[in-house]
Amino acid sequence: MDAARRLAAPVALAALALLYLYTLGRPSLWFDEAWEANYYVGFVDAPWYNRPLLYMGAEKVLVRALGPSEFALRLLPCLAGLAAIGVAFLLVRQEAGRAA
Repeated sequence: MDAARRLAAPVALAALALLYLYTLGRPSLWFDEAWEANYYVGFVDAPWYNRPLLYMGAEKVLVRALGPSEFALRLLPCLAGLAAIGVAFLLVRQEAGRAA
């Protein structure tokens, strides 16, 4: 029983990650995503003036590696969100204990 309780959160996070990755390219691009996609494909100049430099560079690398798709554009924010969930869980468990 104790092993099942310890594995519940990592298994739930893994299931959430699989669901996120499965549905990542399903909804159509929003206006800001479509605007940024034009840059990654090379249609417009760099919109660096209002975007984080490392984020835009990482997105451009992903688009070059995976192709200009909705999946490639949404992968980095998805992975960052999943990492934030995992880190928040670990921090709360560390501060509040296992019972919380």
